[in-house]
Amino acid sequence: MEDSKIWRNSYRILRACYISALKSVDGSITPLISGLFLILLALSAGLVNIADSSMAKRELIQIVEPEIQKALQSIDLYRYYNGNTLISLLNQFHDSQARVPIDCSSAVNQLKRNISQTYLRGKPIYIDEIVCTQEELVIAVNSQIHAIIDFPIFTTALKSKNSVRGEIAINAKIGATSIFK
Repeated sequence: MEDSKIWRNSYRILRACYISALKSVDGSITPLISGLFLILLALSAGLVNIADSSMAKRELIQIVEPEIQKALQSIDLYRYYNGNTLISLLNQFHDSQARVPIDCSSAVNQLKRNISQTYLRGKPIYIDEIVCTQEELVIAVNSQIHAIIDFPIFTTALKSKNSVRGEIAINAKIGATSIFK
């Protein structure tokens, strides 16, 4: 019983000291201003890295898009000239036109060969997935870029499994369809 009174009194004394310290107007605002400056500095550094990451993603898309367009030129000549009877029947009942058929094996091989020779800011571009249908080609790629402002907290939040410190993973999924006949 005596211990609880001691703790209660100690709590009241500490609370009173804390409240009086809060009510006091003495002191300097330098720690507050310094703290706000550090927060703004960290936020601006984060914004620079985020903006650079979005620019790198756009660069990655611009590098891969022409390669997809080149790969789409691999036409399946047999289906192009002979046609697919099912598609021909469906086109008779719909107003849509048929697209030029893609030779998927040739297109995928050409795409892999061309992408393996491309780089994003000096780093290689890796293929995660390629999906090819008769008239559409979709590729998922990734690469790494070096962070402009290298803070450990940013690289921990933005890195992938294979990243090293200071590297930011950039991923993109790009697709294209063949033209109408």
